Amino acid sequence: MTWDTCSDHCYCVVKKVKIEVAGIKPFRYFNYWQEHDQYKSTVLNCWARPIIGRGLNVIMGKLNRLKHCLKKFNRRELGVIPMEFQLAKDQFIMAQNYSAANPTDGSLIMAEKEAQRHFEMVNKRLNLKQQLQLVRPFSRKDVRDALFSIPSVKSLGPDGYGAGFFKGLWSEIGNEIADAILDFFKGGLIPNELNKTVISLIPKIDSPSTAIDYRPIACCNTLYKCISKMIYSRLSEVLACLVHDNQGAFIKNRLLAHNILIFQDLLKGYTRKNISARCLIKVDLSKAYDTVDWDFVEDILHGNGTSLKLVLEAFDEFGAATGLSANASKSSIYFGGIKNETKYDLLRLSKIAEGSFPLKYLGVNLRPTKWKASDCEGILSKFRKNLHGWSSRHLSFSGRCQLIHSILLGIRNYWMGMFILPQKITTLIDKMCRDFLWGCNGNRSKLHFCSWEHVCLPKDHGGLGFREGKKWNIAMMSKYIWAVSTKQDSLWVRWVNATYMKNVDFWFVTPIPDASWYFKKMLKLRGCC
Repeated sequence: MTWDTCSDHCYCVVKKVKIEVAGIKPFRYFNYWQEHDQYKSTVLNCWARPIIGRGLNVIMGKLNRLKHCLKKFNRRELGVIPMEFQLAKDQFIMAQNYSAANPTDGSLIMAEKEAQRHFEMVNKRLNLKQQLQLVRPFSRKDVRDALFSIPSVKSLGPDGYGAGFFKGLWSEIGNEIADAILDFFKGGLIPNELNKTVISLIPKIDSPSTAIDYRPIACCNTLYKCISKMIYSRLSEVLACLVHDNQGAFIKNRLLAHNILIFQDLLKGYTRKNISARCLIKVDLSKAYDTVDWDFVEDILHGNGTSLKLVLEAFDEFGAATGLSANASKSSIYFGGIKNETKYDLLRLSKIAEGSFPLKYLGVNLRPTKWKASDCEGILSKFRKNLHGWSSRHLSFSGRCQLIHSILLGIRNYWMGMFILPQKITTLIDKMCRDFLWGCNGNRSKLHFCSWEHVCLPKDHGGLGFREGKKWNIAMMSKYIWAVSTKQDSLWVRWVNATYMKNVDFWFVTPIPDASWYFKKMLKLRGCC
């Protein structure tokens, strides 16, 4: 085969031989069939028909007969998208062949790209249909599970009924409530009274002056929450397919920390001399939530195969209009390996201020070099702010324990879930928790009735269930070791494998000098696992 008619760099298409006669396609049972409302009746009607024989011969005969019924059922009820998939695949292959035969024809190249986009879209819809089955109807059990997952102490909505009311009377009125909610998913109609929400504004700073200084908390009606949880339970299964891998928030089995680790890798080397020219731009956006184009969102859902009937309604009580909060941006640009005269030109053209390291990303200070103790000042300032507010209150011992568990250790764990903190910071955090637990007289701690090591024991061993900083930091980092060693399907694991491991087993990787400092620390932790 020759491909030098245009240039010595002309591409070619290499394909394996296609077998024209592949024989009879073997039967394969798919679990998602069970979710279809016609599945059970189709199977039982076929199964109930008598067959001659006895014992296992009867069972095998019924199973073989059922194969034909299920194949027809699959083609009749679920076969539209697979047929569309095959058609899109054939069109893509045809466009690819035409483009390969005429590499200088721009229209054929564009047609190939368009066929590829269509094929990928249909392929995604097929995956959703087979693996996730959003189209399956909800049941009374789904309603009950969603309602009973709402804590009874949650804030009440405008109607005043909490989840405890419905839970307490579920055996008497549960079926009626469930049927009414299921009717919503059939017709998409929801009463305006149910759709009302009380918005409570919680100040984020001591002296709020603008709308962005408040955190809005929506207090919805309980039945509205139940419907939302049911929708969420289905969407949580598909978001991983709909949302790109580099988006880590609110997606099951994804961690925001993975994005931070990848960014730390991208950042390394920025302050070195004689490196290739590079720059990064950090853009902070603060925009109004009411600027979402709902028609666009609806088109996206339909395009991905979602068939849920959801109706977005406007409310007279709260007239939404664009511009509730001003659109704003604060951008910075960071350079590496770029000469000063080029920097000035870029700054002048982009009208973006030059930033300095460390830069803050997702609340964490990042720099091209190893973390310093000063980079952890954010966690210490949050500790001091909380402790200052609590010091003026008369708190019981159990109250102080709860605040340490839920707030102080929560702040610490966010940072410990990404990097090994400097030992100086870890020790200081433990000391601040100890002093708050036992109390202080000025700058002097009160008597500690037992050691911190004993306090950090599990409750069934006489402790309070706290976690000793240094040991807990290592334990939290072990999840990354587990993810890499088991080759979990995540963007960060693929990044580490391609950048540092080169398909070598994690336990035998030799650290390279250019490796990021956090990865080197991970390799040192192998002996602790």
